[in-house]
Amino acid sequence: MTRELRMGNLKMGLDLDLDLKRFRYARAETDVLQDIKINIRPGTVTAISGDSGSGKSTLGAILGGILPRTGLDQFEGAITVGGKHIAFSENESPRIDPSGWAQHIAFLPQDANDYLSGIRETVAEEMAFSLENRGVPRKDILTRIRAVADMLDIKHLLAQYAGTLSGGQTRIVALGALMVDNPQVLVLDEPLAGLDKNAQNMVLSAIQQLKLLGKAIVVITRNYVHGADLVDEVLKLEDGELSRFERKSLPSNQESNLDKKPAQLTGRNCSRVLLEFAGTNLGYQPSAPQIVSGFNLKIHAGECVALLGPNGIGKTTILKAAAGLLKPTTGKIRTSTFPGLLLQNPNDQLIERTVFKEVGYGLRPGTESRRQVAEVLDRLDLRGKAEMHPYELSISERKLVALASVLVHEPEILLLDEPTEGLDENAIGVLREILDVCTSKGHGVLFTSHDDSFVAHAANRTVQLNAVENAR
Repeated sequence: MTRELRMGNLKMGLDLDLDLKRFRYARAETDVLQDIKINIRPGTVTAISGDSGSGKSTLGAILGGILPRTGLDQFEGAITVGGKHIAFSENESPRIDPSGWAQHIAFLPQDANDYLSGIRETVAEEMAFSLENRGVPRKDILTRIRAVADMLDIKHLLAQYAGTLSGGQTRIVALGALMVDNPQVLVLDEPLAGLDKNAQNMVLSAIQQLKLLGKAIVVITRNYVHGADLVDEVLKLEDGELSRFERKSLPSNQESNLDKKPAQLTGRNCSRVLLEFAGTNLGYQPSAPQIVSGFNLKIHAGECVALLGPNGIGKTTILKAAAGLLKPTTGKIRTSTFPGLLLQNPNDQLIERTVFKEVGYGLRPGTESRRQVAEVLDRLDLRGKAEMHPYELSISERKLVALASVLVHEPEILLLDEPTEGLDENAIGVLREILDVCTSKGHGVLFTSHDDSFVAHAANRTVQLNAVENAR
């Protein structure tokens, strides 16, 4: 039995309680979550942590009213919102009004692009989209946008074309679009992923202000370290089951030392230059300001170089140019071999129906290509996922599949855009091993990252981009 559920006008300062007996996706053979009870109270921050595939994003989507999908997923349990009890069972499956739910309980998914409409030109228009659809007066919309833009320090982005934002900027804008709705409960899936330190601090400051305003915030993350002092309760998901940690058990946020002595290069013919930028200017439109100006860099055989800088400074643009996807307006880009590019968002790179077909895409069919695919899947511990659809995998596994589709072509220059974003600890360990093997073979690696710990362990040297050298 299905019935339409509308939230109506609920009181300010919502309590949100979840009593979940079991949850299973359509066509799945096992439950993803079982026996979970959560109590979310106004003016609190709750962190839900867990490894990739633990079910934390699924749990966030249930709290956010995205799941279960009526007539597809199996959900037994109850959600109580502001005193309104909503029961789910085999015989009773209420259909939640997503628009009404989101006005009170808003969910920001891990892929921020899934929250934005993608049809509005500027950042300000994206932030206004949901309010315009509800008929909020224009004056009130502008007031809300300005207030949120001040809180997140994105006023300089309001007039910018939304399609030109960096990955980190997109995440902050999506958070801003969520905040202008003024929900009472905010469920945020990896809100700090891909953000530079200033942006992370700005988001944490916004969470602190929302908490003081009586909002309830749920932060979903694989390892909650940043902003640990804001957290009132820490919940850990493992194999679909929930456990609680004392707040004092949270790790402290310690800065990594990026000034350590670089590792010695061990690759063959380390003096050989694989990639060179010489006085390079990069931009997407001839009439627009240059994104990167006067950039100079050499990547030698056996080197692993980290490209650092704030969100929007042009790091991804440099990687795209190195891969041949963007031509310089002035200056030179020289490569002595072909590169392989891993994009920041693996969803932008996956097109096939199975993992095996995805990794083998572009190879000449035959026994040799099947051997190559199987070998790469083994290296990334993905052999057991070979016949699965990539979108059935966790974001960490999906990113490894995208990496495998690059590695199978054996590029001598590996270009990685925020490679640790979305990865769990095991996957990061696998990535480090891959980079060690690449550099030991005399290959070169250029990667962007805001993950100081990974940079400190993986990079032979770092290159810092700043606004003095670049147009933004």
